[in-house]
Amino acid sequence: SDWGEFAVAFQFAGIIIIAVNAFENAFLPFYYKEAKKNNSSHELGKLFTYILSIIFLIILFTLIILKPVIIIIVDSSFHSAIKYIPLLLLSNALFAIYKIVQVNILFAEKNHLLSSHKILGSILTVFSLYLFIVILKFGILSIVYSMILVNFLTLFQGFYHSKKLNIIFH
Repeated sequence: SDWGEFAVAFQFAGIIIIAVNAFENAFLPFYYKEAKKNNSSHELGKLFTYILSIIFLIILFTLIILKPVIIIIVDSSFHSAIKYIPLLLLSNALFAIYKIVQVNILFAEKNHLLSSHKILGSILTVFSLYLFIVILKFGILSIVYSMILVNFLTLFQGFYHSKKLNIIFH
């Protein structure tokens, strides 16, 4: 079934989110320590670039190893779940980058901006799912397209606010 395949792909693609959450927990104390130093924005900007590179290397590595892993671990009736992995990884990559941008906004103590991102993301999720499922009738891919769209726009909004606040990015 398509739903079963999607569920399998979603679980495997979620590995990225687990890794990002673990990284964020380890990164936050270091970030706050460095951000409090004078002239730290240039160094943290370089660190942001390194983190982006690491995220994309993890995604690339995951893309390469997931197909054989799914074939070995998952029942053969779910092997076609592989077709959802690249798009789900793209969505999760956008979310992972937002999580890094979010740290900058947290440090600036602009929690109301993060709340606005979440509210807008929630509203956009409802409308995009309606668009992709009901109007365009994309089926299960509607969920993936909605996730990509929402994560992209949330990241864009977060990046805009970080740039506007002149936090880290140079």
